[in-house]
Amino acid sequence: MDFFEAQEVARKRTKLLVFYFVLAILGIVVAVYGLLLAITTFAGEPSPEGVVVFNPWQPTLLLIAAVGSLAVILLGSGFKVLQLASGGARVAQELGGRRISTDTTDPEERRLLNVVEEMAIASGTPVPDVYLLEHEEGINAFAAGYSPSDAVIGVTRGCMRRLSRDELQGVIAHEFSHVLNGDMRLNIRLMGLLFGIVMLTILGRIILRSGAYSSSNRKDAGTAVVLFGVGLLVIGSIGAFFARLIQAAVSRQREFLADASAVQFTRMPDGIAGALKKIGGLTEGSRIQDPHAEEASHMFFADGMVRALGSAMATHPPLPARIRAIDPHWDGRYLAPDEEDEGPSRRRREPSRGPAVGRSSAAAAVAGFAPGAASAPVSAIPAFREPTDTQIADAARLHAELPEAWVEGVRRPAGAQATLLALLLSRDPALRDEQVRLLEGIEDDGTAKAASVRQEQMGELSSQKKLVLIDLAMPALRRLSPREYDTFRERMRAVVESDHRIDLFEFTLEKILARHLDIYFRRRPRPQVRFTRLRDVSDAAEILLSALARVGSRGDAAALTVAFGAGAAALQAQEPGLRLTLRSEAHCGLGAVGAALDRLEEAGPLLKRALIDACSRVVLADGQVLSQEAELIRAIADALGTPLPLRLQVDEPAAPPVARPLA
Repeated sequence: MDFFEAQEVARKRTKLLVFYFVLAILGIVVAVYGLLLAITTFAGEPSPEGVVVFNPWQPTLLLIAAVGSLAVILLGSGFKVLQLASGGARVAQELGGRRISTDTTDPEERRLLNVVEEMAIASGTPVPDVYLLEHEEGINAFAAGYSPSDAVIGVTRGCMRRLSRDELQGVIAHEFSHVLNGDMRLNIRLMGLLFGIVMLTILGRIILRSGAYSSSNRKDAGTAVVLFGVGLLVIGSIGAFFARLIQAAVSRQREFLADASAVQFTRMPDGIAGALKKIGGLTEGSRIQDPHAEEASHMFFADGMVRALGSAMATHPPLPARIRAIDPHWDGRYLAPDEEDEGPSRRRREPSRGPAVGRSSAAAAVAGFAPGAASAPVSAIPAFREPTDTQIADAARLHAELPEAWVEGVRRPAGAQATLLALLLSRDPALRDEQVRLLEGIEDDGTAKAASVRQEQMGELSSQKKLVLIDLAMPALRRLSPREYDTFRERMRAVVESDHRIDLFEFTLEKILARHLDIYFRRRPRPQVRFTRLRDVSDAAEILLSALARVGSRGDAAALTVAFGAGAAALQAQEPGLRLTLRSEAHCGLGAVGAALDRLEEAGPLLKRALIDACSRVVLADGQVLSQEAELIRAIADALGTPLPLRLQVDEPAAPPVARPLA
């Protein structure tokens, strides 16, 4: 399943989930109505003949039951969703997680962060924050958040300490599958809906306490209150039971897919299979002790709860079934915590900052941006496929090629700011001095000087390494206070505007920050889906394809026509009758591209897939990829919220700088 298809499936599952919960809520309303009927009948006055009259149809009572039940459930759900609005960090904190500092010196924590960084680089997502559940000895992990921009990865201490590097990588790959496939937003909505239904039981307990007090003063009224409280408690418990059944069924569907994705990512089935076997062989298993584990149980790598009703309430398939799906020849024996899995496909991977990892030309051609791939029947850019083991190897290579001092520096807030500003500083000494003075005028805390020193150290960097540094900087930049982040953005704008022009890299960096940090710091809202047809965004698509075609053609009119035609044909095949026109250079500058991307950000997942596919065909129409094209493709992918692996085959010389005057 590709990334966009998985996103669309996640959206459909959300609708189905909402449908099921609507049915559950309707059932609760009917039950509350029945409860109110029973209480009013019990408390009602008998007829002159001494008979209590039962009237099953009382519209006013039904309205009270409906409004009251909906109010409690929706207020409870709304409260929980708002509580989790900050993203995955809140979920991790509720579970007792501690954010691992990006500059940690603990060897086990450092190994864990290296694995997460490599997976993020390979999948083209910003590096997520990592939380350690340090009091949990079971082997477990989770991914939480609304999108890759605010995602966090959480692991238990048992997971970090008891697993080998390959096993740990298999678990992290499983969690990244949930990040890429849109499962996290669904998980948070599940938590909100479940909490709303559980609110009925909480209200029932409150009413019972007040009823107990009332019964000592007014017997009849107290009895009615107690009955109502007991009824709500029972109804809420039954509702929560069925809600958890829905929660478990939705979760079980996804776990086999995530396991398969982890194997696809790493090409090491013994990694994730070994982790599952160690869970089976460990006394603590995958159990989570924190009291909030129940409501978040569907998020974990393995079931974190002991289930009284067995498989019906289990949020994950049975361990043996998951292991055999990965290792059909498993002999049924679990592993001791310190034992290695010696499966037939086991192979060791180089350490994250060790020697470069090689790759075959065949693997390069499969993974994307390979010369000669333009005629392939499907897109050659793996933006909407899950990362492969080759991409993970290349991520490790890029990670290892960066000097240790740069990587350590970018893991701290001050160093991350200085590094990103350094990437923007001009190579012209006079202009660079002016830019440094501008930065010192905003707030002279040493960042300007540090940026100047870092730029001299870095020299000329490839697009790949620039983008890796940006991704690595994300966790440190999230640690800024809102005021510090606003100051950082002001500094960025000052440098960009200092020469009254904006080039492609500046444009790319702006789109990355806007998507992943402006949303995180709530400087802009999360985009919502508004467009599902190409016709609705055809003008924006024309601008996007025209801009890409002009970058790659370098003034060659014939090449320009061929490149644009390749992308337009792909879109027109998706929607017969659609006609796209090549835009003039004046109408497809970076300003127009930015406006087009703002519109396309609200497109549906399958529409974004068609657009990224068309863009890839434009780029590969001449059988090569220029540095400028690579940067623009990454900007497009980030603006559309689509992970794009960084391993791009770039052909030099690069195209002339693409820039536009600032308004």
